Amino acid sequence: NIPGHARNFIQGAQEVYFTAGDALWRTDGTEEGTFQLRTGLSNANRLTSGSEYARMHGGRLYFVDRDASELWASDGSPEGTVLVFTASSIRILDGNEQTLFFCAGTPETGVELYGTTNGDPP
Repeated sequence: NIPGHARNFIQGAQEVYFTAGDALWRTDGTEEGTFQLRTGLSNANRLTSGSEYARMHGGRLYFVDRDASELWASDGSPEGTVLVFTASSIRILDGNEQTLFFCAGTPETGVELYGTTNGDPP
């Protein structure tokens, strides 16, 4: 069942991702296909489709959490929802057919451009 306080819907290929409270969910419209992917989100209210904090790319949902210090990727399964990168001020930019681009900063390098393919670390 979809929680009554669901919001921030993001359309995937055959599923919809959404937040409810501090949790990320996904649904394919069936009861068995509706479940939590991750709890404890600090930026759940910022995960809106196409924003600098959440974007579909290559069949995965990429989202930023922990006050913009973590980039996550999800293939729509709990075990496939993984931490990709840790830095500060992460912002998702855009992508081409293969790579999703984002910028992030570290004290050593300042803000730089990064890319991820298939949810792999840059």
